[in-house]
Amino acid sequence: MSKRWGILAGGLALLGVAFAHAEAPKKAICPVRGAKFEVKASSPFINVNGKPVYFCCPGCPAAFAKNPEKYLAAAKVDVGKCPVEKGAIKKLDPNLRAIVNNELFYFCCAGCPEAFAKAPQKYVQQLADPVSGKKFKPTAQSPRSTVGKQLFLFQNASCKAAFDEEPAKFTKLSEPKPASR
Repeated sequence: MSKRWGILAGGLALLGVAFAHAEAPKKAICPVRGAKFEVKASSPFINVNGKPVYFCCPGCPAAFAKNPEKYLAAAKVDVGKCPVEKGAIKKLDPNLRAIVNNELFYFCCAGCPEAFAKAPQKYVQQLADPVSGKKFKPTAQSPRSTVGKQLFLFQNASCKAAFDEEPAKFTKLSEPKPASR
């Protein structure tokens, strides 16, 4: 009987460590201000290649949106791998990115943005609907709209209709700047 209690106590102790670890505050460095801060549920963020980049205050995402490559490079943010080819992203280039539902996706080469644009559902596991905020798995049949070069996918037709009435209300990021010649 004491062996069972020992195993149970050990298991509960490990579970307690897991809960304590899960509750430990996450630290981040704001890419705009360079400030170290504790991430909270209310901390603003923008997803870059599916990973959140957190900001220290509500004003920072707007500054970031004007030139994300500048802030990502200065903060040395790991943007992960190209969603299409899974290759390393060697340079943050506005011509090698796509904006989908206010999320940034960077690519490894010039061919990847076109492949991504044709079938984003192949490369994106989950998006937040720009109108409802609910997460969903995009499909080839997901309703869609474009604003400039930005793509917006929706969980249903009613969200798309609300977006189409007032797209500026839901568009948060800047489009890529034209390539310099």
